Amino acid sequence: MPPWYYSVLHPDARLSDQEKQELIDGFRATFGTGSSKSDAP
Repeated sequence: MPPWYYSVLHPDARLSDQEKQELIDGFRATFGTGSSKSDAP
């Protein structure tokens, strides 16, 4: 992950709302929603 100041120096590096949603969808597809506690050992 880039340092916090990267987006300050590169304002075009911010994700659009659509890109954020695609990233969230990808994480959910890969790791699940995280709302299920029955998977805990």
